[in-house]
Amino acid sequence: MNKHTRFPDIEGLHNIVKMFNKYEYMRPTSPITYKGKIKLHGTNSAVRVYTDGSVTAQSRENDITPEKDNAGFAKWVKEHFLQFCQLRGEQQVTIFGEFCGKGINAGCAIHQVDKHFAVFMVQIGDNETGTCIVEPDEIAQLFGQFGIDFLKVLPWYAPAEIVLDYSDQEQLRNQAEKINALITEVEKCDPWVKQTYGVEGVGEGIVYYPIGYNERTRFSHFVFKAKGSLHSVKVQSAPVIVNPEVVKSVSEFVKTFVTENRINQAISVACNGELDRKLTKNFLSWICKDVQKESVVELEAAGLEWKQVCGAVQKAAQQQWLEKTTAI
Repeated sequence: MNKHTRFPDIEGLHNIVKMFNKYEYMRPTSPITYKGKIKLHGTNSAVRVYTDGSVTAQSRENDITPEKDNAGFAKWVKEHFLQFCQLRGEQQVTIFGEFCGKGINAGCAIHQVDKHFAVFMVQIGDNETGTCIVEPDEIAQLFGQFGIDFLKVLPWYAPAEIVLDYSDQEQLRNQAEKINALITEVEKCDPWVKQTYGVEGVGEGIVYYPIGYNERTRFSHFVFKAKGSLHSVKVQSAPVIVNPEVVKSVSEFVKTFVTENRINQAISVACNGELDRKLTKNFLSWICKDVQKESVVELEAAGLEWKQVCGAVQKAAQQQWLEKTTAI
């Protein structure tokens, strides 16, 4: 009980393709149908509701409280405790979403509206054996039976249903082109924010959910994200690629992965938005772990090992950190 339930890491499509080719146990027996939801540029948050009705708020990495909060989310959860505790059942319920709006990050249409919690998934059960509910109507029904109308349920992005055949590279490339065209449109104007709030502005991207893959482990294998160039934490030729782009040197690897967006994400997640040199260790540790986790296929394609690049990654990240903490 009271165990942090982290939202699964979401990789790019090329990571899934690589794992499909490498590991037989990952191979689906047929093409997978995907539907997309708009990716909001806020802070990943969740609410855990236990069988006894107790409620815990969490950020992506940690449990939080109103006294040690993340963007005010724990305070907001406490204010709505009575509504959340009504969701208790025979198993733990975890409500995953994006806490977003004014004052939480910047640069998108979503930052022009008041703070709110936009739910994209509900998990029934614990960390590894839980069942993932991603169908918006099912999520809305779960909340609706208790009259909960204080949050938003993210809908499917209408044109985003797509079928991917991981055994057919040409089919994947064709579908990737279609997704990239959609990302371009979303980046120009977030359609969900425009429809919901009447506000026009930049969108971050799309998360694609594998339909019918509701068991958490299988779900986490095949869910993937695509961000526009303004928000991508890695330099690549397009939001969605099928095969990893090969870096030619350690310095090129660093330029690819130690980007301004990743630095800002580390500040937000590892340092709670604070530019305090006392948090240098937290910052560098998060950067190194994040790059190592996301660069597995790129390192392999380039014939490099993590030990060959980790020093350069840390040095580049530290330089940017020092510049930011000096500027304040």
